[in-house]
Amino acid sequence: MNAATRQFKRGEVLDYSVIVYNARLDKASSQPQLRTQMRLFREGEAVFTGKEIALVDVRQPDLKRITVIGALKLGAELIPGEYVLQLTVTDPLADEKHQVAAQWIDFEVVK
Repeated sequence: MNAATRQFKRGEVLDYSVIVYNARLDKASSQPQLRTQMRLFREGEAVFTGKEIALVDVRQPDLKRITVIGALKLGAELIPGEYVLQLTVTDPLADEKHQVAAQWIDFEVVK
């Protein structure tokens, strides 16, 4: 299996990355205050919701383009089929209209 076909076996690790553009910076620390949360859906129903995680001490050369990477180990109990991985990023320093952004990708769990 490989990521190009987006097929994964149960128990494998699914690595992901996204880029957050134009996060607001805290005036005191000059750092963003981003929080991320991952959700896994099957047939429109959430089968996993991760904890909200704060990105702390962001050390990247360009804070206008912050790379967020992560991994999800696919549980052995997952039923083979189509899934959607959603990553939500919250920027509490942004205006209300731009505080939350979400990206998703679909993939398949195979035997």
